[in-house]
Amino acid sequence: MRVKTKVEEMDHMPVNFLENPEMLLANATYFLIQGQEFNEASILLLCGINVSVWDEDFGHTKLTITLTSNRAIYDIIQDDTSPSTIAISRAFNAVLPYDYSVRNLYALVQLSDDFDTEWRAKMLEIIEGKMPLNQCLPIQEKPRHSWAYLLFRSPVEITIAQTLDKYKRE
Repeated sequence: MRVKTKVEEMDHMPVNFLENPEMLLANATYFLIQGQEFNEASILLLCGINVSVWDEDFGHTKLTITLTSNRAIYDIIQDDTSPSTIAISRAFNAVLPYDYSVRNLYALVQLSDDFDTEWRAKMLEIIEGKMPLNQCLPIQEKPRHSWAYLLFRSPVEITIAQTLDKYKRE
């Protein structure tokens, strides 16, 4: 049996991360920032977290971490081969105590309660292309520019979107 030293106990996440999973999320995010993995850190900033024990075996505890966010984050996390998913899992494992590890990293889409009685008509307008899917909420009297049923703040943003769209098709 391996005995933990004081340094190991102080250098790792305290076990109360099960009671306060935000602490685990904050430390994993900071780990990614330290490694300049800003895209992955940004993903975690957009997530809620739930941590549960998957299995305990021979003094080692395997965890299930469930991240809650929007559809785009869900699609990334559900892809086990995504470099972002791998980096995020590695970040959680890096900040967990040595006798804990991530067994499962899941994502759920956060449900919205921002629907009124006209939600069906609004969804139909989006499907028919009558209403933009992105928000681009008005800022004072500044103009908004439309392209491909999306709204943008400037023509430059449209050029960037067109370039990305062209690149995606190639």
